[in-house]
Amino acid sequence: MKDILAVEGVCRSLRDSVRKEPFFWRTIDLGGSPLKERVTDDSLLKLTHRAQGNLQSLTLGGCVGITDNGLMQVLASNPRLTKLSIAGCLKLSTEEVLSILRDLKSANRLGVKTFITGGVLYFTKEQFKELNLLLGADANAVPKSRKKRFFKSSRSEFSLEDDRVTDIEICPRCERPGMVFDCPGEACPLKDNPCPKSSCRACVVCIERCLDCGSCLNDCEHKPLFCFAFSCVVCYRKNLKSEA
Repeated sequence: MKDILAVEGVCRSLRDSVRKEPFFWRTIDLGGSPLKERVTDDSLLKLTHRAQGNLQSLTLGGCVGITDNGLMQVLASNPRLTKLSIAGCLKLSTEEVLSILRDLKSANRLGVKTFITGGVLYFTKEQFKELNLLLGADANAVPKSRKKRFFKSSRSEFSLEDDRVTDIEICPRCERPGMVFDCPGEACPLKDNPCPKSSCRACVVCIERCLDCGSCLNDCEHKPLFCFAFSCVVCYRKNLKSEA
């Protein structure tokens, strides 16, 4: 995207060539764009129209200006879109997004098979089951492959590299739908001192995570005793040294 937009600004002939060629717009990734916070429903619709209905992948990481109505228009005009990421789109609501997917499914115009939320939507068990059905998956099926996921502050760039259709899954602790993370520590205190279900893999509601390294903070010897609640002691000291 960055290169395409740069070429577009070189001269009028290149601008016209780039804008009229749908091949360049089959994949639109605004996650790394410095303009992502300025993207509106109208500008997104104009941008996706350049694909001429051939848009296949859309990443809206951090596009805080996108609303439910804007997303609906984009999906309705791009039935070939198979991969969608709305991480960081804080104006979207769970009920409305499900309603959009439901309406498109009934009209046989829903192409989305991979849906990344980045944790901006909160599902009940019933909603999570419906989401999987809309995406063509079984919510109760056990994935054949699940790569480890580590908590980072840059969750807007969260992606799927296994056979799941969404980054939401059932937490093994609270058994509620959410983003579930693994512990990156080789000698995790929770593993040495087993907690319920003998696992430190859980959602962030069940286990607090360090924003820098992703290690667990619950019942952990690295948990700080004073107020830098979202960093472990090790990362806090590293940050102090880097700032010195």
